[in-house]
Amino acid sequence: MYETSFWEGTGAALISVFLGVAFTYFLSTRSEKRRLSSYKSSLRAEIDLCKIMSEEYNKQDAPQAPSWRMPTHAWTNSYPELLSLGVMTQEQVTALNEIYVEINALNLGLDQINDARLIARGAGNIMQEEADRNKLKASKIISRHQKALDALSSIK
Repeated sequence: MYETSFWEGTGAALISVFLGVAFTYFLSTRSEKRRLSSYKSSLRAEIDLCKIMSEEYNKQDAPQAPSWRMPTHAWTNSYPELLSLGVMTQEQVTALNEIYVEINALNLGLDQINDARLIARGAGNIMQEEADRNKLKASKIISRHQKALDALSSIK
């Protein structure tokens, strides 16, 4: 009768389980890093686009009520996922929230100036006041751009 040693039976099974867990952990970590990178990339692209759009809006000859709005798709989809990973510090979250608030404020301001344009086609003062406020919001987006990108870059 053949006797098996500990390593031939139980030990081999334990080693197999350990290797399986280690491999699964490796794949899981790699997948999480890819997701993190994807979330950061989508936010970075949107922040860059918002800066470009803000610079265009702040030009002297820009329309007061353009037909476009700042994109918020990455904020809606990637930002909550990034928050749920728990990898950001309070400072990073604050930097991203600051620019997001300005983006939403500018979008609201663009809607308001468009409404004013539609309601009172001759009310230039209302439109000019709203346009001036929107240009201030666009300037804030431009000034907060680098801080938001730095916050994204520092997320590990």
